Amino acid sequence: MTVVTLGIDLGKNVCSVAGLDAVGSVIMTQRVRRDRLLSFLTALEPCVVAMEACGGAHHVARFCQELGHEPRLMSPLYVRPYVKVHKTDDRDAEGIAEAATRPTMSFVAVKTAGQLDLQALHRARERLIHNRTRLINQARAFLMERGLRIGQGRHVFQRALQNIDMTGDADIGPRIQELIRDMATELDELNKRIAAFDTEIKELARNDPDMKRLTEIPGIGPMIASALVAAVGEGQAFAKGRDLSAWLGLVPRQISTGGKAKLIGISKRGNPYLRKLFIHGARTVLHLVKDRSSPLTRWIDQLKLRCHDNVAVVAMANKLARIAWAVLTKRERFNQAALLGVRTTADGGSQRDLRVKERWTNDRSAFCKSGVGQWPSSAGDLMRHRARDFPILVGTVQTIHVPIKDRIHRSRVSGHLKKHLQGGAVHTLPPELPPF
Repeated sequence: MTVVTLGIDLGKNVCSVAGLDAVGSVIMTQRVRRDRLLSFLTALEPCVVAMEACGGAHHVARFCQELGHEPRLMSPLYVRPYVKVHKTDDRDAEGIAEAATRPTMSFVAVKTAGQLDLQALHRARERLIHNRTRLINQARAFLMERGLRIGQGRHVFQRALQNIDMTGDADIGPRIQELIRDMATELDELNKRIAAFDTEIKELARNDPDMKRLTEIPGIGPMIASALVAAVGEGQAFAKGRDLSAWLGLVPRQISTGGKAKLIGISKRGNPYLRKLFIHGARTVLHLVKDRSSPLTRWIDQLKLRCHDNVAVVAMANKLARIAWAVLTKRERFNQAALLGVRTTADGGSQRDLRVKERWTNDRSAFCKSGVGQWPSSAGDLMRHRARDFPILVGTVQTIHVPIKDRIHRSRVSGHLKKHLQGGAVHTLPPELPPF
């Protein structure tokens, strides 16, 4: 019988193979040595070849594409429910083949050799950074035992190491002095090797068109751009930008039951290295970008007024990931007005800003004419002083106060009116807050 779906449980030395026919019945189980796997695939008729996305899977998948097979890579987390009873290599191969036939299964895109090379470059650089951090922490601990306390941070340690006079301190013996000098030399060597990796990555980002477009996004530099391209390529594996941010673990984790949705902290799934880079890039938008008049920076500045800085950072990282997906898939340069859904006017402003300004002016004039309360001078003042109560005109003489966080929703405002007024008629309600 013809094998329609082939499941392979990859191993270092021996691979287990299970073949399914058109109706999903197991018609073949076999064990193949790893060095003979490619020859085994060559002898097969074109079929679906399913594997877990693990070490060596992308190499085998590219070989299958050359032979006319259809490779399907899956996360081991999604394969586990299809393994029956006890776990064996043959059962794993059968579960992999069965999981690949599911219409709702999510598959991993096959990486090219260039993507794997770039990914290896980032892995090697990250290993050197970890070694440098361990070296600095160990040297700080050695000096702490001798009464010399040095603050955290690589630059702080290097500056302190130049100013320390170890020869004049009797508590630091000759052997420790020699050891610290050796560690300082090793630190300089690590800095040079990491700088060489940085230079190479920047050069790659400068010459690659996709990475070059990504670096135009605020908060995304050569490191994030190259790591993202190495991980997702052109982003075609994701149907929308939200799928990419969810894959990076930048969305809340759900614990929902009984029709009640409960959201907790971010899921932290997917690529932790790429998620870390996006969060660091989001922090630069919050604190280091000088132009605070762009739509992106205005949005994050308003968000910081309503939530903790760390929450705003993750929200910014989520937005950056979605923007990066749009830039990759559409192959267009970054345009803040277009990506945020704002049409620009002839003078460089936006039609949305003009509507908000006109609406704000009319609302302020109507409220001030009433003679009750005092309208804030601008929308920015209103949001910055969100703890103050917002006055609502009731009738002609009576005024109550509703917190701004409740003022945004008219249903909550009605609840406040019912609570504070007993049968009083509401003649006028100021318009809602402008959507800053």
